[in-house]
Amino acid sequence: IVVGTPDELKLLKLQGDLEVDLAQFIVADEVDVLFEKFPDAMDVLLKPSPYEPVMEDRCVCLCGVGVPRSIVNSCASKGLIKNDAIWISTGGGMRVPPGITHRTIVVKDKSRKLIALTRQLRKDLEDAGEDAPPPRTFIFVPNSVAAKTTAGPVRKALWGEHKLLMLLPEGVEALRTVQDFKNNKASILICTSESERGLDMPNIQHIYSLDAPSTSSYLHRAGRCGRLGATAPGVVTSIV
Repeated sequence: IVVGTPDELKLLKLQGDLEVDLAQFIVADEVDVLFEKFPDAMDVLLKPSPYEPVMEDRCVCLCGVGVPRSIVNSCASKGLIKNDAIWISTGGGMRVPPGITHRTIVVKDKSRKLIALTRQLRKDLEDAGEDAPPPRTFIFVPNSVAAKTTAGPVRKALWGEHKLLMLLPEGVEALRTVQDFKNNKASILICTSESERGLDMPNIQHIYSLDAPSTSSYLHRAGRCGRLGATAPGVVTSIV
């Protein structure tokens, strides 16, 4: 089993270091993003194998919360997948887990967003109860600069009540950060939109967005809470 990003896998294939033409199964997860960001690489990786026995049994699986039919049709027209693709869906697609509470905090003065955030985080602590651990929380921000700007005031306002980590695209210890949060070494994780897909953490109780996410982004962010095994459905809050 080989797991990698399309551009790296394409390079390995073209260098002759990875025999993609012998692959029996090819799985593309979050396929909408893969074709948006790596269209050329995906075409190379899904190109039919010259070996007929391989193609007789090859299975190409395009996965995602929402798999656009335009991508499936494009792949079929290029001969990258068969024309009679089988569609498998659960939960109706493009839906958030049931039971999640959605709320919006409107701030007229955008410079006071962090004040609104810290006040609501304190309210979440109060609602959890004096003897309860701090609610496990994701805070999504637009970019790395916003993450660093947000971290200081949140740390200061919640000193001793929450421990905080940042997960940034250019972070050199991203895997360690994820593992530390999973192991409850922190209760707040500040992250950018690059992390809204795929973060699977236990018992996330609150999701905050300090921007106005697209429908797709909102869906993926909201899906971080209310996951299998969660003890509470969770609350998703947009501060706009």
